[in-house]
Amino acid sequence: MVMKTGKKGATFNSFLFKTPEDEAFYVKAYDAVFSSFHLRPEEITVSTRFGPTHVNAFGSKGSPNLVLLHGMGASSTMWAPNIEALSRHFRIYALDTIGDLGKSRNEGRLRKGHDYAEWLKDAFDGLKLDKAHIAGVSYGGWIAFHFAIHAPERTEKIVSIAPAATFRRIRLPFYIRTIPIFLIPVKKVKNHLRTLFIRWLAGIHDTTVIETDPQWRQYLCGASLARLRPVAPPSIFSDRELKNITIPTLLLVGEKEVIYDPQKVLDRAGRTVPNITTELVPDGTHMMSWDKKEIINTRMIAFLLD
Repeated sequence: MVMKTGKKGATFNSFLFKTPEDEAFYVKAYDAVFSSFHLRPEEITVSTRFGPTHVNAFGSKGSPNLVLLHGMGASSTMWAPNIEALSRHFRIYALDTIGDLGKSRNEGRLRKGHDYAEWLKDAFDGLKLDKAHIAGVSYGGWIAFHFAIHAPERTEKIVSIAPAATFRRIRLPFYIRTIPIFLIPVKKVKNHLRTLFIRWLAGIHDTTVIETDPQWRQYLCGASLARLRPVAPPSIFSDRELKNITIPTLLLVGEKEVIYDPQKVLDRAGRTVPNITTELVPDGTHMMSWDKKEIINTRMIAFLLD
């Protein structure tokens, strides 16, 4: 049971946080991201077999549906730089992935990619979506491919941005930089390690950017306050699995990607996925939805509306 009662009778997410105060502090940082972009989400909660899932909706209901999936350790707020542009053309549903940071509340363990596909089908049902476009960053991109395999009839098009694993094994330096963040209990040290990790992952040279940007502040807040949580490790898809993905797909990988060789990812994707468009984004990092938002928005809109 993950819903507990705090001192004042309010429930909190004990799967992610130790105290109601920790969760409240994180939620304040979460809400500040949308506020900094002058965004007012329509907040929706849908029931799934793994627990209630929080959804931030934007845009007109009559527009084509676009479901947004975030990277691991982030939340749906990581799409904030893209939402204003995307919501002019789409009805946006930005989900907080179950079991990860955000406002969703985990009530069941997701052990493999198929579980995430089942969770997403439940979320589609709760949102009354027969079919939708799906865009995912990093871990969210990996989930999108699983959904395309397990529920192709409900997938219009896919945009996958720097997907975790999927096509290539993640390099060892990624784990060397991340594992100590979760093992070391001292918050100040955790935050320092997380800052170094962000600089490496996103190619940021000025630390003050991380300290002042609301998105990165929320990321650091989650890293320092959240419990260590079990997640399904992103895996590599077999050639057979990839060849069965016939959904129109756009794969965007950054030229400065550090978690794997970007060109090798694009090469394998082009050889295996039948209906895929691949692109190497100049100067793009693993966090392209943030640092190359104009390019990402333009490519996404053109591909999904074509």
